[in-house]
Amino acid sequence: MLGTIKYWLILFVAGHSIGSYAHNIYLLQRQKPIQEIKLSHHCDSTETKTIKDIQLLNFEKFTVSAVNLTYTKLPHWFAFSYYNENTEENYYLHFENPLIDSIEVFFVQDNHVIEKHVFGDHYTFKTRNYNLPDFLVKLPPNANKVVDVYLKIKCEISLLAPVKLYSESALIKTFTELSWGTGLYYGALLFIFLFNLFLYTRLKDKSYLFYITFLFCYGMSLFNFDGYMFKYMFPNFPQLNNLALYFWIYASTIFGTWFAISFLELKRTWSFGYKLILISNIPVYVFIILLFIYPDIIFHDIVCSIFAALVSLIGIIVGVTSWIRGNKSAKFYSIAYTFVLTSVIIYVLKDLGMLPSNSFTEYIMHFGSGIEMILLSLGLADKYNRFKAASELAQQKIIENLEEIQKLQNITNQELEEKVRVRTQQINEQKLTLEEKQKEILDSITYAKRLQEAILPPKKFIDKHLPQNFILYKPKDIVAGDFYWSYSFVLDNTTHYYIAAADSTGHGVPGALVSIVCSNALFRSVKEFELQMPGEILNKTRELVIETFEKSDADVKDGMDISLIHIKKTIYPETGEIHTEINWSGANNPLWYIYNNELIKIKPDKQAIGKVDYPKPFTTHRVKYEFGTCFYLFTDGFADQFGGPDGKKYKYKQLEQILLSSYTESIGTQRTIIEQSFDNWKGKLEQVDDVCVIGFKL
Repeated sequence: MLGTIKYWLILFVAGHSIGSYAHNIYLLQRQKPIQEIKLSHHCDSTETKTIKDIQLLNFEKFTVSAVNLTYTKLPHWFAFSYYNENTEENYYLHFENPLIDSIEVFFVQDNHVIEKHVFGDHYTFKTRNYNLPDFLVKLPPNANKVVDVYLKIKCEISLLAPVKLYSESALIKTFTELSWGTGLYYGALLFIFLFNLFLYTRLKDKSYLFYITFLFCYGMSLFNFDGYMFKYMFPNFPQLNNLALYFWIYASTIFGTWFAISFLELKRTWSFGYKLILISNIPVYVFIILLFIYPDIIFHDIVCSIFAALVSLIGIIVGVTSWIRGNKSAKFYSIAYTFVLTSVIIYVLKDLGMLPSNSFTEYIMHFGSGIEMILLSLGLADKYNRFKAASELAQQKIIENLEEIQKLQNITNQELEEKVRVRTQQINEQKLTLEEKQKEILDSITYAKRLQEAILPPKKFIDKHLPQNFILYKPKDIVAGDFYWSYSFVLDNTTHYYIAAADSTGHGVPGALVSIVCSNALFRSVKEFELQMPGEILNKTRELVIETFEKSDADVKDGMDISLIHIKKTIYPETGEIHTEINWSGANNPLWYIYNNELIKIKPDKQAIGKVDYPKPFTTHRVKYEFGTCFYLFTDGFADQFGGPDGKKYKYKQLEQILLSSYTESIGTQRTIIEQSFDNWKGKLEQVDDVCVIGFKL
């Protein structure tokens, strides 16, 4: 009774001193350790009013303790007054919304500002008076006078301002209970996350992967929403912290959708539901991109609320339909998303001012998400149990089938053993026959090699005309398609000497047969038709090769590539002078020669010796040289060999470098260097083609 009389006395004194007092006055006393504040309100539409201007204005009194002005970018002023009867204990003003952009608190006594505090979600965390996610201000002592409190609040999203007065003891108790509650919630969330992560590592089911990713993103969004992300992760980056909230909401929406697709097996069981839930998710990807291009907080807050509710509704529809279609695990999903949708709707209605802001509406998302996580975890467990039961049933059927098969095997084993014995005897007989045939074939090929070697020119014949020469000849198989050819004749006082490196089509026995045809055609062109110039010889050789193969009914397009050089030495009896002339012609194979550290390449005609679509006469090149020039004729087998550290082709560029680095050496040393380079490059790999390289020095 005395307290009431004192309270009305304070009101009378305040009213007498100020006139018609505009704000509610709260008496701070032990009997009321917690008081919800009903604020007076004024909207500063000009955005220019100062605290002095505000004190002269009339305020509109709210009838509820939690202010909700929905979306607004204007500054709003709120006011109330208090008188502290219990001066022995401290009292605090608590703002329960950690997402308010800016709060300016003015404590006014006798029309003078005695304290001012500025903080909010748009300031760095260190500007706060206390290291808490929520906003807290200690009330100054009033010295037995009424203190007016003015609050200037700005918030782009829904302007929620639930404000309470706490005694210090009540504040400690309330924050302790809140810490236990949030600790239990996030601890349970972490436990569910780690447990399902463990299941994913064991089962490798994508449903668990999408679920733990969804849990992580959803947990991070609530961690931001509760103010802990700003405190622990982005204390110096307010704008980044604000955008992070919507990023995590968008991400949790996306991964929640992919979890639904995997958990309900929509792609396999219901294509329409799969497409529906995918299409509903497309705008969310767009909004994530817009978050970095168009970071408007109001826009993203609205679309987050709408699409969270929309995707949850579609999730319920898809889940219920899958449940009706026979997916029994879908019941957990459907009930879980019903809780989520209900909590989202309640929270959105609270944001829009259609429901009051209180502990229930503030923490409805935590409650809904907690029920959802428990149900989805049960759903995954149920799905696993069904899968396990189906696997065990299938395993039992497999065991029964194996037992039946074993019986059949026991019945047929004797028959099979007899058949195996008979078949083994037949195979051994066939093996002996094959070995005999193989020996005959190898003997024939070995003899063919001797025949092929017989058509190759003797080394002493080549040495007679080219004292400084080497021939590197490495067939891929026993016999080869590559061959070298040499011939000479004397006419009047002139010695005509020819040497060539040729590559017939194919290798092995087929290549060797073609090489005999081509070698014979070369001999005929020079001996029988008495041709001298390399181009003419190749023209005639082509005619003879085509003529030989056309005698068959089959369409044979075999032939050869060749590099043919002609060395013509004329002795003039009157003076004893010797004049040397070199001519060359090539079919796909070039002529290289080196003098004075310069490598000169003569390109061949791009056509083979054989049937071609558009034949042209071969070109005879007159080669200018000086004493000490090294000449090189070769086929493509050397450059095409695979090897080296990366298993690549040797290539002509590397062959060019080897020749340039060794041409000053003796001709025998050159051969050794070139062969070693080839063998080192090939290593343990198979030789891919026949190799023929001829080098000589004039």
